[in-house]
Amino acid sequence: FDGTTAYIDGGNDKFENKRVGLKWRRPTGRHSKIKHQFKGSRKMPSCGYRSPVEVRGMNRKGFFPVVVFNVEDLAKIDTKTEIAVISSTVGIKKRMMILKTITDKKMDVDHIKDAAAELKKYEDYLKQNKESKKQRAVVKEKKVVKKAEQKTEAKTEQKAEQKEEKTESNTDVKTETAKAEHAKSESSSTEQHKKPIKKKKAEGEAQ
Repeated sequence: FDGTTAYIDGGNDKFENKRVGLKWRRPTGRHSKIKHQFKGSRKMPSCGYRSPVEVRGMNRKGFFPVVVFNVEDLAKIDTKTEIAVISSTVGIKKRMMILKTITDKKMDVDHIKDAAAELKKYEDYLKQNKESKKQRAVVKEKKVVKKAEQKTEAKTEQKAEQKEEKTESNTDVKTETAKAEHAKSESSSTEQHKKPIKKKKAEGEAQ
């Protein structure tokens, strides 16, 4: 055993249990050969496989990783034995500041090959984000203006309809009044024509 391969439970690779997966589980069976550490069986994890104290915690480059949260933490790093690791919780602006100081001081960063290229990538991202925000703001303003124009058009149309309704109602009232006056005039004229006939009849009877 070279110490690099992971420990796997003996039952998993034997029966290919896909649900469990290739993970280490302590063997608890009464007749387990791995548990009793018989010859020819898989090795169990033990303290003998641990790395020496001098090298323990080092990365492959031979540096001790130190998590960095801001620019002040970079000043505490010893570049001969330690290497910076930018925390995943750090935002873009702080990350850019850290990368700038790293490029200026020519320090190494774990998990980042080229700090300058990474910094440029974030700058481009921020520029694109600003442009997209401006475009969104312009589109939003256009939508607001369009909505306002639609509201004003709807109001003008409503007012025009109301005016038409009023004019129609006024014309209807006028026509009704004119009809009523005409009917009154006709009735009065018929009464005037009828009265002298009655008088003439009365005069003829008297004679």
